[in-house]
Order: sequence, then structure tokens, then C-alpha cells
Amino acid sequence: MIRNTMKKITQFLLIITLLAALLAGCAPAASAPQAITLTDGLGRTVTLDQPAER
Repeated sequence: MIRNTMKKITQFLLIITLLAALLAGCAPAASAPQAITLTDGLGRTVTLDQPAER
């Protein structure tokens, strides 16, 4: 009986893992980076073509 239960649990986890992998593969592609416009406290505006790097 314990062996049967373990087999069912293993099958369930395998199905969940496969479904998660399938859904991750269907995710939309990453978009191209867009220009970012920032405004500071004094009202000055800066436009960056790419995300800022530290």
C-alpha cells in the first residue's frame, strides 16, 4: 500500500514538473530594451537608451 501511494505521488510530481516546463516554454519572448526617461527633483530630464549600469 505504501509503495502504491509513493508511486502515485511520484507520478503526480512528474506531471506537475512537465506542465511547469511546458508553460515556461510558452512564455512570451523578451522585448527589446526601450528608452527610459528620468526626471530629478529640480525638473531636469534625462533620457537613457539602455538600462543604467552601476
